[in-house]
Amino acid sequence: MTTVNWEREPGEKVEEFVAALLLLKHPHGNRPTPSQGGRGVDIRVENPDGYDIYQVKRYSRALAASQANKVEASWNTFVTETLPVLPVRSWTLVTPWEPSNPRLDWLAKLTAGHGIRTHRMGGGKLDGLAADNPALVEYYFGDGGERLAWLMADALQGGRDVSPGIPAEDLLQAVIARQVG
Repeated sequence: MTTVNWEREPGEKVEEFVAALLLLKHPHGNRPTPSQGGRGVDIRVENPDGYDIYQVKRYSRALAASQANKVEASWNTFVTETLPVLPVRSWTLVTPWEPSNPRLDWLAKLTAGHGIRTHRMGGGKLDGLAADNPALVEYYFGDGGERLAWLMADALQGGRDVSPGIPAEDLLQAVIARQVG
């Protein structure tokens, strides 16, 4: 099974993959087209009582100052551009990074005081969701082209004529092997 190497994958690919994972789980969600005016929202899930918002960052190690600044900038954009126009019930920072207690305190302080629930989804949860969706992991990170070529070769071999003159027992084994293939 293919696994996700969070450190090596580009941010856009991680964001697309995480969006696909979350949207499989939440069919009433969407991923607004990424843009400069994204309002601090990567994925939004509609619920009867408001939206759950997800902000995805590919950070897989302890946050550097510049990365913390980007998280803070995303939060501030969300607060100023999304909260006033959308009924939001929660905001979740999604990263493969598993923070230390001081970083958890920093995040709690950053997101406090806006009347919505805030959460963090880390690598353990992402790995679990990925393990539950191996086809999606293969689609984004595996070598689907090579696998398709092997499947096509197997299918073509299964349709090949059986050679004439094969003794009955060998013929039966050939037919069984093709059927299994």
